[in-house]
Amino acid sequence: NHDNNNTNNNNDYKNYHPINLQCKRYHFHEFMIQIHQRIHTYKSLHPKSDPIPSISAQIAQEARILCFDEMQITDIADAMIIKRILTLLLDLGVVVVTTSNRPPCGLYEGGINRAVFMPLVDVMRERLIVVEMGEKVDYRKEKGLMEESLLLNSSSSSDDNVALLPSYLVTSSNSELNVKELLSEWFVRGGGTERQEKVPVAMGRIINVKRANDSCAWFSFGELCHQPLGAADYIAIAERF
Repeated sequence: NHDNNNTNNNNDYKNYHPINLQCKRYHFHEFMIQIHQRIHTYKSLHPKSDPIPSISAQIAQEARILCFDEMQITDIADAMIIKRILTLLLDLGVVVVTTSNRPPCGLYEGGINRAVFMPLVDVMRERLIVVEMGEKVDYRKEKGLMEESLLLNSSSSSDDNVALLPSYLVTSSNSELNVKELLSEWFVRGGGTERQEKVPVAMGRIINVKRANDSCAWFSFGELCHQPLGAADYIAIAERF
């Protein structure tokens, strides 16, 4: 009897049908860029109306399960917006799954007017299940990783499959690589003629790229890191190239 019951229980799954729920996954920065675009569009049509309830309802219609990668809040405007939107989404029955490098109590830590943001932390503690992964190994520091990453794609490789892999260049004190020459070879692989290009960014802005071709861009450190660029700019660059 025990065996029979076990067999019946194991076959019970055949009586169930998969739940067909719309699911959407975003990097958190991409999600916030979309939210700002929706707010801009809404306010252009309804300048005196509050856009957040309407936008939250739209998102709830588009996805019943909403997944975020790397939730991070560093801006007071984003803090206020996400506080309201997440609370409304949970009220509308949307299942929210998110990853973060910080626990809920650490979000927007040290931010301006953080006390106004704290009610969302209480909501997350009460209505979400917080799981700490607790992995103590930093795999980026594993021995041998830097040596293996020194040159993933050598320009002398004739293997087409290798040529399609992402390339990483890590310089070290004992490296004999001519970095500038190697980067030039990689840049040429992008195809087409070298040119300047204007890359469109969300909300109507543009990024001026001084060196570009069909599928590759060449930036100096200063062009990327000493300019007032944000997540939207880097996402636009990554999508274009």
